[in-house]
Amino acid sequence: MEIISSLRGLIDIPKDIISKSEKLLKVLFGESLKETGFFISDHIKYYRFKNQTEIFCKASGLLEKNKINAKPISLKYLVPLIDLSSLEEDEKIQSKWANMIANLASYNSEALFNKNCIELLNKLSPEEIYLLDDMYRTFNAKCGEAVEVRNDILQLKEDFNIYSNDVLFDPFELANEVKIPEYMMKLYIENLVSFGLLQFEELDIDSNELIKSYNVYLTYLGLYFIRLCRYY
Repeated sequence: MEIISSLRGLIDIPKDIISKSEKLLKVLFGESLKETGFFISDHIKYYRFKNQTEIFCKASGLLEKNKINAKPISLKYLVPLIDLSSLEEDEKIQSKWANMIANLASYNSEALFNKNCIELLNKLSPEEIYLLDDMYRTFNAKCGEAVEVRNDILQLKEDFNIYSNDVLFDPFELANEVKIPEYMMKLYIENLVSFGLLQFEELDIDSNELIKSYNVYLTYLGLYFIRLCRYY
């Protein structure tokens, strides 16, 4: 059964346009389309449902493993969670969605940022998400080192704050570490800055003028987003 041409009687579209569209759609769907006789709408619904099932099953497993009873999630957040997560086919990023769902179902998180973080997880590329994870691991490691050094020098026993801009990242060093071309790293960094997850370091030259370096640090929104996508 042809995908689009079977609907030609219902819509007034020239045959050559339908043929070209159908040819491209077959290429875009690849082998998966040959395995079924679905219409495009059915095909998409099937894969979206499949993705939803896998993601929510993972989230359920996380809750069960930690012996946490899920609490209701506001429809304001649940609807975009269900809708946007269903589009994700990357297994590792599906785990991020599952972590986010489990966190929202477990804790009283900051409602103000949740919808924004849900949309961000949908907008970011897997490479950008992995880059944020690498930064977060470095951030935690450096924070631990700073606490140990300062406590040793000052003989402090109490906790103290480590601010997000205490840990800076050089994009060019990052590019070498993760073997990403520098021009791509620049694109990732600038995109993450535009979403408010990273911030460029500001240098005070003469106390009257601030200039931005290309070093970046994780913002508090960035830290919140990363933690919402992780489940402990």
